[in-house]
Amino acid sequence: MNNLQQVGQVCSPCGITANYLTCLKRFGNAPTKISMSSSTFNSGTCDVCGKRAIVTEPRDYFNPDFTLLDPKNFQDVCARTMGHIKDCAKCRADIIKNGEEL
Repeated sequence: MNNLQQVGQVCSPCGITANYLTCLKRFGNAPTKISMSSSTFNSGTCDVCGKRAIVTEPRDYFNPDFTLLDPKNFQDVCARTMGHIKDCAKCRADIIKNGEEL
């Protein structure tokens, strides 16, 4: 994990997870939308998890608070959040509409 206050590019699982956690913290609810309707993705390295992946800018996930992603339990939180999103019909519909992959 790099400096989570200066994320330049982010993969979908990290962006979605950070957006989810940010909405829970700020509003007490899951996000009504997990990402922007239109984004430009490219191949690169995610500044959050450090993996080579398809990445985009943090604004495409509504500039979430990446510092909420605790390095100690990041993989577990990310997996649980992505599990919820895969099981949630509304979240899946948003992803399909945006042309993203899980």
